[in-house]
Amino acid sequence: MVHSRAMRVCTPTTRVAARPLLTLTLVLLALSASILLSCVVRVAPARALPDLSATVPAWMSAAGAPVELQLGSTLGGPWPQARLRVEAFGPALPSAGVGDRSVAGRVLDSELGDLAGRLDTTVAIPGEWMAQPGAYLVRVTVTAGTDKIMRQELWLGKVANLPQPVDLAMVWPIARGVHRDPQDVFVDQVAQGLVVPRADSPESLYALFSAVDGFPDWHMTLAVEPVLLAQLRDLADGFTELDASGVQVTVDRSAEPAVRAGEALDTLRRVAALDSVQVIPGPYAMPALPVLAREGWGDGFDQMQLGKAELQSTLQLVESPQGAYPPGLEVTTDSLESFSRASIGYVVADPDVARDLAETAPDRRAPVRVRDGANNRLTLVFADRELRAALAPPWDPGRFAAALAAVLATEQTGPIVGVPADDYGLPPASFLKEVGEILAQSPWIHTATLAETLRTHPPDTRPIFLSRYGGFVEGYVGQTFLERLRAAHARVDDLANATESERAPLDALRLLLYQAESRYWFAKGANPVVANLGLAYLEAVEEGVALEFDKVDVAPDKSVIIVGRQGDVPVAVINQLGYPLDVVLTLAGNGVDFGAAARQKTTLEPGENIVTVPAVVYGGRVTVQVQVIAGGTLVDAASLSIRSISVGSVVPWVVGALLLGVGSVLLVRRLR
Repeated sequence: MVHSRAMRVCTPTTRVAARPLLTLTLVLLALSASILLSCVVRVAPARALPDLSATVPAWMSAAGAPVELQLGSTLGGPWPQARLRVEAFGPALPSAGVGDRSVAGRVLDSELGDLAGRLDTTVAIPGEWMAQPGAYLVRVTVTAGTDKIMRQELWLGKVANLPQPVDLAMVWPIARGVHRDPQDVFVDQVAQGLVVPRADSPESLYALFSAVDGFPDWHMTLAVEPVLLAQLRDLADGFTELDASGVQVTVDRSAEPAVRAGEALDTLRRVAALDSVQVIPGPYAMPALPVLAREGWGDGFDQMQLGKAELQSTLQLVESPQGAYPPGLEVTTDSLESFSRASIGYVVADPDVARDLAETAPDRRAPVRVRDGANNRLTLVFADRELRAALAPPWDPGRFAAALAAVLATEQTGPIVGVPADDYGLPPASFLKEVGEILAQSPWIHTATLAETLRTHPPDTRPIFLSRYGGFVEGYVGQTFLERLRAAHARVDDLANATESERAPLDALRLLLYQAESRYWFAKGANPVVANLGLAYLEAVEEGVALEFDKVDVAPDKSVIIVGRQGDVPVAVINQLGYPLDVVLTLAGNGVDFGAAARQKTTLEPGENIVTVPAVVYGGRVTVQVQVIAGGTLVDAASLSIRSISVGSVVPWVVGALLLGVGSVLLVRRLR
């Protein structure tokens, strides 16, 4: 840029002065190219550097015992004068990392010599480096020269040589959200992927099934999203889906995807019948219950009732579930009622909920009985914070072992409850296998279901007041969705409050509304495409209510004549719903007064309804707007014309008519 500008302004008298500027420009360009080239030369090989694997015989072992670290890598070329650096930090909390200066660090440097082809070596980490129980981070670095480096980190758990027995309750949520549109057409392959009968298939239910089968002594709890069961039933009965090009394809119930869904449901029923497995429901579509409670809707109770019924019916449970899974593990004072009224005795809750108890529990891990202002009661079983953070992608078994060791190193004596950080994240089979082996190698860990945990660790019978409030939706997408949800909810409420007839399609509309309330649509990190599917449910709800109200019509273009200033105005409203509808009828217009009758409640029976409204007319001809309203919804509107005829103008005609009649009678008699 500088060079070209200098060339444009040069004249014969200034060319000599321009040469130093041109020379400086060329030097700067050459220097920039050299720096860029050096960056490319240094960065490019790093992208092709091999991966370093680091494994240990056991992710959790006794404190003070040495650890053998097996390192391996396919180098793909010479690594001259390679060096190995091993660092160990701890004890520390995995969720906090090792940035705290109070965390001790040990370093081991050694020479590996000239390497080529393959790295295979074992490093012994001294036992004194990990003498205390807790979690330790080990960082391994292999370098060669200035341009080759490999690094790997792994977490390890260290426990006391003679650990005290502890109860561990693992809760695995089985939830994937809604993947069909309001017309029951499956829009993607998520539900179909759940029933692929391979444990190693991503997001397959058979990952959990294989863990149950591989570790029969592992007692666990499965928290099932009821709407997922409904979708699997639809798959098993034959279904319609969108193919890659967006065309609807019908899949017969004898086709492989439908057969797989039926087999997966049968397997889940057999798993649910095992003594080592407890199955609990969430609310039907896993809504954010604090949001529903904050809006003043009673849908939380309805969704919990529907969720229990779906779980018990589909999985053929003998007894009604007593426990439940609150979405996001969030429980507030307002949402507590949703569980209590639905005869739910206990739920697993986020550890942050314990902060809002009116009294501090002596053991933060112990279950607590809580209540609200209306004396609704519920038992909270708190998930452990460290395990919750560790039960998340990338699903590292070492991180799980370290978190468990960190929890065991505390002085708390209550049960340990592990719940994944995300309701919609299913752990892979490889992770479940590693966790099962960790637990199997630790006989002092007693695995238990939530029900078994409460039998062993019952809460105090005296409930503690829970003072926790929330229900706020964050983010633009969430706020926008909530506004639409409020509008759709109001429409359904308007129809529900207007009739008690079983012929009204309220159950179908509410089922669509419940699916629209799922927190899946505006969960953190949700794809906008997912939110659009949720909006389709809201549109279906609003259209369903509109179709019902469209069957109510005010008879239009009617003209009414009133003799004098006062008279009755008949209004015809036709109800084609087939069931009664309670509405408010309003009349308004300039030059007319309907008094208290301008707004009146009435019941529209099926067929034509005539509502008579007294009116006082101040003009000769006035136009009146008639509206039929249900709640906050305008059902229909029309206009009618009222014409007022004064008494003075009518009397001569009446007298004339009388005289004409009398005269006619007299004339007839005279002629006779």
